[in-house]
Amino acid sequence: MRIRSIKPEFWRSDDIDALSIPDRLLFIGLWSYVDDNGVGLFSLKDIVGDLFAGDMLRDSNETLIRVKEGLKALFERGLIEIYSQDGNTYLAITNWGKHQRVPNPNKPRYPRPSADSETPLYLFNESLIRPNESLRTGTGEQGNRGTGEQIPPIAPQGGRSESEPETHEPTSEPTRSFEQFWSLYPNHDYPDAAVREFKRVLRRTGTERVTLVALLQGAQMLRDEHRDPKYIPSASKWLHDGGWKNKPKPRAQQRAPAASRSQQNLNHNRQVVERAIAQEQEQERKRQTRKELTA
Repeated sequence: MRIRSIKPEFWRSDDIDALSIPDRLLFIGLWSYVDDNGVGLFSLKDIVGDLFAGDMLRDSNETLIRVKEGLKALFERGLIEIYSQDGNTYLAITNWGKHQRVPNPNKPRYPRPSADSETPLYLFNESLIRPNESLRTGTGEQGNRGTGEQIPPIAPQGGRSESEPETHEPTSEPTRSFEQFWSLYPNHDYPDAAVREFKRVLRRTGTERVTLVALLQGAQMLRDEHRDPKYIPSASKWLHDGGWKNKPKPRAQQRAPAASRSQQNLNHNRQVVERAIAQEQEQERKRQTRKELTA
């Protein structure tokens, strides 16, 4: 990681304005990730580890998805280049000299893109072509360059290809994210089932994708209702039914418990005594007043 500077005109750039705020932060972070030549290894594991280590500890699944989508947005807008050369895949900042002027730069560790560089056809689980570049004649969108061979999507760092379905059932081992949720959810019945359903929900993608923030807000909403936990569904059922989508219910007004008969009698007797004392004090005050007038 290296020290970099940000020019004031960066914030007024139309290219930057078109990005989401998280993607702007990712773009700036990549300046520190690459070498003094503006190039680094294209490794999702390394990028996330260097730039978002804390986020990975809090929610690794959410962080990986966000960074991968951010890299895709930066690539599609031509702000970064991703290319293969000599058997390695690299990431280069487009117009590096426009963003950074590095005094006494170190020797380049990785090559800049050249005429011999090739863009991997499959990188973000879909065909990835440089802007205004078409596939070579005869290859087809699903084929290897010049062979017609089917190319599977590149697997994420250290694991399963992203196009392969998740076949194994989630374990009941709690995660830090689940512990956050569990500390807020009022009903603590069936914790193992809750852990498994929690992980299933966070695995959803596309239009059904659910964020940890949404689950925490939903759990907090139930807690704020101050209902008896026995009238709140178990966490596994709440998660399965999409309970975080529910609107908050108005908080029930607390009624004072009705007094018992003996307490009512006690209160009545106290009032009678208080009235008698008040009358006696009033009579004494009148007698004192008359005495002063006749003196």
